[in-house]
Amino acid sequence: LSELTLKSLENETHKIDEKDFLDRVDILCSLGQTVLISNFHEYFKLVDFLSQFSKLKMALVMGMPNLEYIFEEKHYKGVPGGIMSAFGCLFGQNIKLYLYPTIDDNGEIIHLKNFQPEAHLNGLFQYLVENKKLAEIQHYDEKLMNIRTDKVLEMIQSGGDEWAPLVPKSVAKMIKENSLFGYQA
Repeated sequence: LSELTLKSLENETHKIDEKDFLDRVDILCSLGQTVLISNFHEYFKLVDFLSQFSKLKMALVMGMPNLEYIFEEKHYKGVPGGIMSAFGCLFGQNIKLYLYPTIDDNGEIIHLKNFQPEAHLNGLFQYLVENKKLAEIQHYDEKLMNIRTDKVLEMIQSGGDEWAPLVPKSVAKMIKENSLFGYQA
């Protein structure tokens, strides 16, 4: 199940580019994915929602930048109980996060072993690791780790074709044939 949140596609005026959003859904569906469209910007709210429908174990697959996001306390300012309450909702539901490593700007691979939350959150991070709430994806392709969605979007919008090898062939074909995401041949 692939989840797309409406919140991630809001522009500065909090309006959603509906065509852009639906194009993303169509592309995921063309790749054989089932897509859940939500309005949950926070992972703990998504997990809380999904847990209403199943008591089975759940897993979220995400990149290490998403774990960095989860550990930023500024996202929990409006949550009673702050980050602790949010983490209780996220990790208390029989869930595990599977994390895809990423490469930082210096070319270093960032994974669980070298992830550094803020010092005062390190104990919380260690708790999650030791209780197997976080796991690394083991078999990954390092060549794919340099692909950044925002950069690919910029390349698509520039009108060249250098972005095409960075996406599945069927996706490149859809983008070109339908002039998606601002592509102009």
